[in-house]
Amino acid sequence: MKILKFCILVIAAIAVASGFMGCDQKSNTLATVTVTPANQKMVKGTTQLFIANGTFTNGMSLLWSQVVSWSSSDTAVATVDNASGLNGLVTAVDYGTTIITAFDVANNITGTAALTVINPDPVLTILPTRPYMAVGTVFPFSAIALFSGGTVTQAITSFATWTSLSPEVATVGNGLISTGSITGMVTALTITGTTIIQAMEPISGATGTTTLTVTSTPMASIVIDPINPIISMGTTTLQQFTAIGTFVDGSTTKTLTPNVDASWNWTSSNIGVATIDFYIGLATAVAPGATIITAKDPITGLVGSPITLTIQ
Repeated sequence: MKILKFCILVIAAIAVASGFMGCDQKSNTLATVTVTPANQKMVKGTTQLFIANGTFTNGMSLLWSQVVSWSSSDTAVATVDNASGLNGLVTAVDYGTTIITAFDVANNITGTAALTVINPDPVLTILPTRPYMAVGTVFPFSAIALFSGGTVTQAITSFATWTSLSPEVATVGNGLISTGSITGMVTALTITGTTIIQAMEPISGATGTTTLTVTSTPMASIVIDPINPIISMGTTTLQQFTAIGTFVDGSTTKTLTPNVDASWNWTSSNIGVATIDFYIGLATAVAPGATIITAKDPITGLVGSPITLTIQ
């Protein structure tokens, strides 16, 4: 069904593009084909979808992956699929470098992206970091391979080997071992406590871990601090935010220290005013103005009461 919807959207996009070019071919012709990700690195034996976008002279951009013909300059390093619904799906075959090409035959326009198949950095990133889950809940974890110190990343969740070091607290699906399981899907069982969730890239041995805490109840609230701060760019461009998550277990209330016991997903509503690190909550001023800062629990989706950061 997803492939069918994708095909319908592409066909509709092509029809729209043809319509525009028919009205005024001089101002609405295909100008460029862009392939993303550019300068990508991949782990041997994995797959990743590359995307081709067609940009027209009037500025319109359309998904062009099913219009172009895909190829790899070195199929011993990586191959690329042209089958309907899989257009642009690259398979890393062996170590080395190749050029992934998307060619629009009708317009004689080519887009390219360099690809290197290489071992990742020794440590994987496992997301979410330091999560909390209530008993009986499930959540998909992700394994991210890092290259060159994290400047390039690749999601390798379905290719990693997953382990829960305390399986009586939580289990993790591992498609390479347990038939029918969803790789990386974590299930919190009936026992509260902590477990280490580990993922390993089987060829290089690159490994990552995160500590999962299973609680008897889900998170109840998140409080952000400081509240509605005002900073002057003449003095500083940085503002550290923290957030405290509270769980209620019967009569016991427990607060969690950010970046030590828990990790939130931070966002800024106006990155033209200030950006904020997604994981650690450090905001950086960009220009005078105001922006809304929020912190969200990645497991439950619970969002703390938003606050306003003002830059002067």
